[in-house]
Amino acid sequence: MPSVSAAGGPLVLVTGANGYIGTWLIQGLLEKGYTVRGTVRSEEKGKPLTEYFDSTPYGSNLELPGAFDEAVKGVDAIEHVASPTVFLRRPDDPPDALIVPAVEGTLGILRSAQKFGSKVKRIVLTSSIVALLPIFTAADAESGVTVPLDESGWADAYVDDVRKRGNAAGLLAKYCASKALAEKAAWEFYEKCKSEVPWDLVALNPATVLGSPLLDFQDGLTSSLQYWLHHACKAQPDDVLCDTMGFVDVHDVVAAHVAALEKEEAGGERIILCKRNEMYTIRPDLYDGASGVLPSGNPGITPGALQYTYNTTKAARILGIVYTDSGDTLGNTMEYFETRGFFGGGAGGNVNVNGNGEVGGVM
Repeated sequence: MPSVSAAGGPLVLVTGANGYIGTWLIQGLLEKGYTVRGTVRSEEKGKPLTEYFDSTPYGSNLELPGAFDEAVKGVDAIEHVASPTVFLRRPDDPPDALIVPAVEGTLGILRSAQKFGSKVKRIVLTSSIVALLPIFTAADAESGVTVPLDESGWADAYVDDVRKRGNAAGLLAKYCASKALAEKAAWEFYEKCKSEVPWDLVALNPATVLGSPLLDFQDGLTSSLQYWLHHACKAQPDDVLCDTMGFVDVHDVVAAHVAALEKEEAGGERIILCKRNEMYTIRPDLYDGASGVLPSGNPGITPGALQYTYNTTKAARILGIVYTDSGDTLGNTMEYFETRGFFGGGAGGNVNVNGNGEVGGVM
């Protein structure tokens, strides 16, 4: 399987370069000695990158045919981080409003690499842990089910649900279906053309990504940070506080993306990235700076009946990932929130969370 080494400063293309993961990934690659080419959706979205990294990214609307044709020329590897985000969509939008851009954006980078990526050795796809989630019923939740998740799973039940219910399907179902269908499309494309191309494929499936951003966002917080802010930093009833969320530090996600380029044995693999599950009620114990600001919750609460367990052995065995302490991850996230004035309705926030926990932001 082909892989890439930082020796000699090989050129890596990072799509979604202005995003939460993308900006940290560019910095991580540069620190390792790589040369980086980034793509953004528009010149306006590239301005913070130009100012921070003193360079001008490519403009590429991932939904347009051939959007990446020029960007892939001459690169040694591709980190495909760009993706449409569910939280910019209305709940009653048709599923294809999310699914088509996700699938076509993923296929677009692969088609460009097939045609013009003669030097490309490896493509790393940023997928999501929701691409492998099953659907659970109320009866499942009441029965105390513990659900083990590994890289063999697919969110096929969500895909079926969306096909049956159409616009009436929930936002989560549409999101899970879009991630599963986009990643499946990537693997199917690769299987058909792998004998003809010089590169192989790796998919990384991170849980909710947390940690402070490198750059402030133009369009509000990322969906993952919005979700944590709403559920863990605002007053919530016990049935919300007892819920758990799998998460991973953004720096660990970056380390995994870099290692996925370099580790030969990563080729052809899907790899879950998740530090742990944590209840939302943990919040007041993590960050002294917000003492008296964060709601105290219910310290005696126990986790809800339905629990996920994530098999993360691949990330350790293949990529050598050692996860950041969860207290550091969540504490740093909350410190960022307080600095930006998101606690107590302070200044500096561009937060759009409605009463259903649906949020507006960028991935």
